[in-house]
Amino acid sequence: MDLSPVIEFFLDQFPVENILSKEAVSGIWNTSESALVSYIVARSGLDTAIVCGSSDEAERICGDSKMFLGAGPNIDLLDNEAPELRLPVIGRIASGAKNVAVAGSLDSFLKKTYKKDGIKAKLINIKKGQKADMGALSFSLFKLGYSRVYMVEEEGEFSVRGGIIDIFSPGDRPKRIEVSFDAVESIREFDLVSQRSTGVFEETVALPFYEENAGNIFDLFKKPPLVLLSLPQGVDIPSNIPRGSKTVLLSRFPVKDKCGIDIGCELPGSFNGDMDKMILALTKTRDKVFVVSKQAMRLKEIFSDIVQKVNIIHGELSEGFYIPGGNIRLYTDLEIFGEHIPRRRFKALKETSPVKKFDLGFKEGDFVVHKDYGIGVYKGVERQSIDGVQSDFLFIQYAGEDCLYVPISKMHLISKYSAPAESPPKLNRLGTSEWIHTKKKAKNSLKDLTKELLQLYSSRNKSRSTAFAPDSQWQKEFESAFPYEETPDQIEAVAMVKKDMESEKPMDRLLCGDVGFGKTEVALRAAFKAADNGKQVCLLVPTTILAEQHYLLFKERFSPFPFVVDMLSRFRSQTEQKGIIKKIESGAVDIVIGTHRLFNKDIKFKDLGLLIIDEEQRFGVSHKEAIKKFRNNVDVLAMSATPIPRTMYMALSGIWDMSVIETPPPGRSSIKTFVMPWEKSVIRQAIEKEMERGGQVFYVHNRVDSISSTVNKLKHICPFARIAFAHGQMNEKALEEIMTDFIDRKFDVLVTTTIIESGLDMPNVNTIIIENPQRMGLSTLYQLRGRVGRSAVKANAYLLYEEGRLFTDKSLERLTAIKSFTDLGSGQKIAMKDLEIRGAGNVLGAQQHGHMISIGFDLYCELLKEVSAAAKGEPMLRRTAPVVEIKMDAFIPEDYITEEIERIAIYKRMNSVANAEEAKELMGELNDRFGSVPQQVKNLFLIVEIRTMASVKKVKSILQKGDMVLIERPSGKERLYVKGLSPREIIAKVKSFLNGIQA
Repeated sequence: MDLSPVIEFFLDQFPVENILSKEAVSGIWNTSESALVSYIVARSGLDTAIVCGSSDEAERICGDSKMFLGAGPNIDLLDNEAPELRLPVIGRIASGAKNVAVAGSLDSFLKKTYKKDGIKAKLINIKKGQKADMGALSFSLFKLGYSRVYMVEEEGEFSVRGGIIDIFSPGDRPKRIEVSFDAVESIREFDLVSQRSTGVFEETVALPFYEENAGNIFDLFKKPPLVLLSLPQGVDIPSNIPRGSKTVLLSRFPVKDKCGIDIGCELPGSFNGDMDKMILALTKTRDKVFVVSKQAMRLKEIFSDIVQKVNIIHGELSEGFYIPGGNIRLYTDLEIFGEHIPRRRFKALKETSPVKKFDLGFKEGDFVVHKDYGIGVYKGVERQSIDGVQSDFLFIQYAGEDCLYVPISKMHLISKYSAPAESPPKLNRLGTSEWIHTKKKAKNSLKDLTKELLQLYSSRNKSRSTAFAPDSQWQKEFESAFPYEETPDQIEAVAMVKKDMESEKPMDRLLCGDVGFGKTEVALRAAFKAADNGKQVCLLVPTTILAEQHYLLFKERFSPFPFVVDMLSRFRSQTEQKGIIKKIESGAVDIVIGTHRLFNKDIKFKDLGLLIIDEEQRFGVSHKEAIKKFRNNVDVLAMSATPIPRTMYMALSGIWDMSVIETPPPGRSSIKTFVMPWEKSVIRQAIEKEMERGGQVFYVHNRVDSISSTVNKLKHICPFARIAFAHGQMNEKALEEIMTDFIDRKFDVLVTTTIIESGLDMPNVNTIIIENPQRMGLSTLYQLRGRVGRSAVKANAYLLYEEGRLFTDKSLERLTAIKSFTDLGSGQKIAMKDLEIRGAGNVLGAQQHGHMISIGFDLYCELLKEVSAAAKGEPMLRRTAPVVEIKMDAFIPEDYITEEIERIAIYKRMNSVANAEEAKELMGELNDRFGSVPQQVKNLFLIVEIRTMASVKKVKSILQKGDMVLIERPSGKERLYVKGLSPREIIAKVKSFLNGIQA
């Protein structure tokens, strides 16, 4: 089933040649306009430019056309700014392809670009077998606007490694070109996540990554295109349309002085979720009825008695329409459920792999901890020659003149030193018992934790929660109504949550995701699953404002389904609260959203199945104690953007299960952050700039007693702005009215305390000004900054401090960190930095601050993992990799992998190889990414192979000493005589020996 009958209607009633003979077409708007445009593109066979009044309108036409055109011609979106989106479309226009159709805003068509054939002259065509010079190719890419990077991750980037060059051309897949003997040996597509090749090509083309300011975009078409103008009344027709182009004005109303044709479309009428009313209307009508919905399966069930009269199609359109002359009615989710689905056009997702573990890493000059020798300073990688054999070592400087060279094979014993110390840590001396005693004291201090952990996990493991059923059809339809594209991390997080919920073991999962990265959608799907299985859901939030916002969202998303959503907060009157509490106890409420009011003793759930804690870091110790009462037999999902150190600490230690959403939603960009002194001119300029683009501003002044005077001060600085204020001590009604008015854009600037920190979603607010940021915690600053930049608009954050005021070291470090962590997805980094600045806090009540300073966070975490494993009754897997020392040059040369950090990463991966298959896979990757593997690296893999074999056979060490190889086994030492043998022959002899012994 498709919408081709709508296209056929236009063909019958309004032949395309008739439409193109007119100057204007009236009686169309929104989706009916999309249908007409799709018809013209499909039937005219002409190149077509659709000039719209805004980018949103162009996006709507492109999106809607997919439903009308199906597998037919495509309408591309011409972006106004982003080269990675704009240039592939311009390239397609200039290529001379047939039936090119492009929709864009007026600005996108007026913007200067390449002259005719200009873009063709800029193309870099690469074919297998052709002559190639790496230097010349690199320079050509640089001239085309590409950035040279170490590892390609984004469009418009290239990297060079020996005879390999990676290129990511806009609108294409990334390609890897291998050059050998001055000729292109191969062209391969590669995956951005694994960096491995995935396909082979005979040729590829690199587009430029910038536009010239010389030509007219209409001139790039092979022939003058048909121009469809969907412009607001009063807007002039573009002056750059070439002679010979036919133009047709598309309008809702008849156009004066234009020879036109009227389609006569009307709105189809709305039902707002009243299915009985809709069934009655459809029963009576004689029109052809089309229903386009993301809940098609559910509607087929509802309309089962009249299914012959209704064409139900799964998909989405912006709205429906009615054409009386053609007896056609088209309904969408907007008319059926009153549900407006905003359409967003997004840049393709940057492919990243979710964080599986947290590795702080270390660089030259960092304090590091060697598990056996203590705290020192990492000085880099050094190559040492011992007995004529070259190997790489990590060089660590200790107290005095003490230094240590750590073989690459033992680098797993080293971690970065991180702790909330006021001053640099004390360096240990080698050859003393100091470090042994320090580590022993730290481990003994964790014994109290063991008892509490055992108690916690004993009760959790004995209890059983509801094992929820697999997803129902309703669940699938609920999820299909999500109006945006899920990120890979979201999909994985949802899958893990559902897996937990379908198990009898109570869920204890922490969901970490940056502000605006889609944690709420995961919570919505978990809540639906619980409610669909007949269980109640409790959603805890830290503020009444956030409770209200979540309540409205949940009500909207759950409205098509028979589940009751309610809210309990101080926005409710006492009478209302009493009524809601009774409904909770009777089971009449399926999902209740509220603040800490839900902790009160008068709250009794009839059948609670899921507890969701949003902004988990905002709940204090007393609240956490109250939450514990839920944990024995209820699934718990905690969510946080920058988990407080305690929570991060527990997650890292394996006490919680953890999911991470680190991939930004498509279209989001990082927030530009300014840290500077407070000045009137800066504030005026920031507010003026935001208002000019139709946006709003948050001004954070975190002092209730002086907030009124701050408002007056801002009114003097910006007399043109409408300014209001809000804070947590206001009465509920006044606070609610102010926030509602601000959302409705009755004010330009909202002066507020940090009550806006949690979860508020106001896409029109894209500038935030924060007074005295040095007084705030790092996580608070990060959360506040996350209140802006929640749409595709570039956002700005101004952190303004009082000039001349002295900062503490920690305040300065916080401001430096917030300025540094501007990338999307920095929430985890912020939380880890918070660990360093203010410590891990209490883990289940035990004071551990001093011990963590003495040994560093990483090692302390490792000890805690041992305690956690013991508490859970799980075996603690300790690394016991055999030591293998064969006298052969085994290292990664700098001219093979130039970046030290990448060499270290490869060394780490070699050390973690568990079997021959993994070793083969890694060697294949090196060959693919860096070119032919040199002999020194091959020798490393030989040692890796011996080590994996020895591990299986429980061999402790294999050491070459002079003319012998000593092999240490649990039963004792054995000797292999290797006098006169080459390194390869020694390896072969050791392998033969290992193959001949029993494990």
